[in-house]
Amino acid sequence: MKDVGGILPLHTAAGYGASAAVVAALLAAYPAGAAACNRDRHLPLHHALVQNAADDVILLLLRAHPPGAAATDTSGNLPIHLAAKHQASANVVDALLAAHLGGAAARSGSGSLPLHIALESKPPAETIAMSAPLDPGQPRTTESSEQEKDGSEKVVAALLRASSAAAAAENRRGDLPLHLALRHEAAPGVVRRLLATYKEAAARRNGDGALPLHVAVVNGKP
Repeated sequence: MKDVGGILPLHTAAGYGASAAVVAALLAAYPAGAAACNRDRHLPLHHALVQNAADDVILLLLRAHPPGAAATDTSGNLPIHLAAKHQASANVVDALLAAHLGGAAARSGSGSLPLHIALESKPPAETIAMSAPLDPGQPRTTESSEQEKDGSEKVVAALLRASSAAAAAENRRGDLPLHLALRHEAAPGVVRRLLATYKEAAARRNGDGALPLHVAVVNGKP
């Protein structure tokens, strides 16, 4: 039964840390729940992505309702946009693209491609806190920090495989993915992959008239 916001127990479980076993039990009791939207047109899949649910929960919901990968919410976001924004794993991104390959070339309600969003997004605050050094004057060099970089490179690689044209696409502010990668201090492997996909990006100016080199210098990475 839905509450006044159109939320089923499955939405709540997906969005608030329930285990895959609990989500599976709810799906077994009411399989149609995987395709049920709340008043924001959020499927349980959307809820799980927004709340950084565990991969097994997200993949379980996607398997229960594969068309959900192509469902937009009231803000014009596909699950792939939410996955990019909330730093979903490369496994989740691969699964969403397998279910809806066109998602990589789809713009969100704010006019951004999943690639733009992934490059602009930062890891969740709790992830940063856990991987931060005890001495704030020292750089983060922990294993978790390296895993974040590795994960971000795999996500960018997956999005570019699905839509290489995204490397040449501007967002509404006139930024290419390369501008965003440099502004948000993406891993060197991400920058190399973007240039390998669209080398002309190095000579493209953004909406402020800045070349990627200008952006890199401003951010201390000439």
